[in-house]
Amino acid sequence: MSHLTLVVSKKPINSIELVSSGMETEASLKKKYPQEFNSWRNRRLWAKQHNIPFHPDWNVFSVFLEYVGLAPTKEHTIDRIVNKLGYVPNNIRWASKQTQSENRDNVIWLEYEGKKKTLTEWAKSTYQDKSTLLKRHKAGWDTKGIITGVKPDFILPELRIPRDHPWPEAFKRQWETKYRNSKTPKIRINFLTSEIDRVFKDISIQVSFLLDSYYPDDPDIECEIPIEITQRLEKLESKRILYLSFQKHAKRWIQNYVRFMNSDIA
Repeated sequence: MSHLTLVVSKKPINSIELVSSGMETEASLKKKYPQEFNSWRNRRLWAKQHNIPFHPDWNVFSVFLEYVGLAPTKEHTIDRIVNKLGYVPNNIRWASKQTQSENRDNVIWLEYEGKKKTLTEWAKSTYQDKSTLLKRHKAGWDTKGIITGVKPDFILPELRIPRDHPWPEAFKRQWETKYRNSKTPKIRINFLTSEIDRVFKDISIQVSFLLDSYYPDDPDIECEIPIEITQRLEKLESKRILYLSFQKHAKRWIQNYVRFMNSDIA
């Protein structure tokens, strides 16, 4: 594995020396650098709740701050360079929201005419809506078709949806693609119900994480919940409502299937 380095320049700080000399305490450092403190606390909680490696020495804020330095701007937060490696030396950096969004595992990369960009970047460079390119991608178009808009002569066989599918009609393409990509031995309806349960559990964990992360361990530290956290909670609630509708659909589908089988036997 090649050696990884921090991508974004950091502002160094001798936090360990400040604490050891008595000029600062852990609590005063947390008050003095709230952006760095919130980012450290959020990532540590996230790592704990999702079983992600977190360097043990970094459980002490001053040690973590010494390593990563101060954030270059107010827009930067801590990011993993390689997600699966966790929060360990040589694998974290201060990164902008755009950099982090492009670093996610579910980002769609497209290579065309020798250039490799994200689907979002191709949409911007070709003056098209991202949603347009995304629809072509989900419909099984080839890379050239997705970017140029020239529809291919065929749709990939693996994206053809059987007539007796259990998917919610308005989301059948998304669910079929997810099912195919999972390569699960489960039948479609079992995959649908298990995936709904998984998402409900994930939403519960994320809500708990967002709420707990803004109640500091130190009672003398006051932290307000930022507006972006409130917005994330609202998005999670919208997602929960959407999956409740999926759950109701799945129950109706199963009931109809049972009735059909019983009538066929009779």
